[in-house]
Amino acid sequence: MRKKPVALAAVGLACGIVGLFIFLDQHSSGSATSPPLAEAAPLDVGITLPLQMLLNSQTEAASGQIVPVHFTGALHMPEAEVTLKFTWPRTAQLVSGKAQWHGVLRQDEDLHLDFALRLAGTEAGYVLAQAEVVPSGGRTFSQGTSLYLDPLRRTKTETTQPVQGYAGASQIRVYRANAAQK
Repeated sequence: MRKKPVALAAVGLACGIVGLFIFLDQHSSGSATSPPLAEAAPLDVGITLPLQMLLNSQTEAASGQIVPVHFTGALHMPEAEVTLKFTWPRTAQLVSGKAQWHGVLRQDEDLHLDFALRLAGTEAGYVLAQAEVVPSGGRTFSQGTSLYLDPLRRTKTETTQPVQGYAGASQIRVYRANAAQK
């Protein structure tokens, strides 16, 4: 008969301990060490840049040849003041177009700029487009894109591949060794 009260006491003690842990867990969930709710801190999986930019050329680069370059820009916000500066290898010379652009761009407009370079040597290099985007809120975004020029065709000038899952980017350029150079 004595075994029943001891068994009941053990069960009561176990229930008390479990109850204490549940109580402490409920009251500590509002403390500073608990993780935030998912709604309060959403997962950021990418970077959104305000200006989608693309530099391309339909002509293979060759020494002494004029290479036309086309820039396309599309804004991903209602309106912003945009400053663009273009630079190229020291062996190239601007023969038409401008090395910079400044103005207000709106979301429903695409910006198209054309210029041409004469390549004087065989040195490979990049044409760079550097943008400074200032929306009405005043925060400044700096971003850039490039076009690879290679007069000796050590690599392809451009291979474009689509990408998904990144806000502000729908394609990337991949440079690979030319099959003859491997």
